[in-house]
Amino acid sequence: MSYGTVAVLAVDALRDHGAVLIALALSEAESMHLDIHCLALETTLPEAVFTGSVIPVIWSDHVIAMERAAQLEKQLQPLVAPDRRNVQFCGQQLRGRGFADNLRRILRFADWTVMTAPHHQSDDPALQTAMLEATLVAGRPPVIVVPEGCPEMPSTPNRLAVAWDGSREALAAIRGALPMLRRARLVDVVVVDPDMRHGDRSDPGGDLALFRNRPIETACLTGAL
Repeated sequence: MSYGTVAVLAVDALRDHGAVLIALALSEAESMHLDIHCLALETTLPEAVFTGSVIPVIWSDHVIAMERAAQLEKQLQPLVAPDRRNVQFCGQQLRGRGFADNLRRILRFADWTVMTAPHHQSDDPALQTAMLEATLVAGRPPVIVVPEGCPEMPSTPNRLAVAWDGSREALAAIRGALPMLRRARLVDVVVVDPDMRHGDRSDPGGDLALFRNRPIETACLTGAL
């Protein structure tokens, strides 16, 4: 039985190649369903312009966007082995002024989201950054950001690092990543400039190190929930 759903956001077959491979590896390792969302941007929004007695209407490029999404799906399909039955392609269009609403709808059933990190040498880094920010804000599932050109993730990662400041947000991210963290051979807890005067432990991050080895249902961190 599947643990849940991984969603990968793809806009360009070449740039998002690594993110799709990472999502395939994660869904296989965790026996999760995978939704590959092939995204296309509607660059023109429908609007009416008043010019005297005439009201010309500018139509959106919805049909063109869906054709781009279908073409992207064809380009990504060879990455999926024929025997993978837990993978579904989903063509989606994004409206230029509604990233957050679009992505909230797309990701509402996802447990993890995978997407490529913005790169300053890409065709439209501002668009990529806006998509990442909208995904982080709109979606509740953890977001796995994959560097462009990243190789496929091994089924058992050798070493992972997590950032920790004791906050509610950090704990939520750790909880979401627990399946991956428990498979890693070594996990580094990174604490930047900790305040040693607060808390009930003298080793910053020590409580999290214990939490990782406990069943999630029995873990208790005072004041974190």
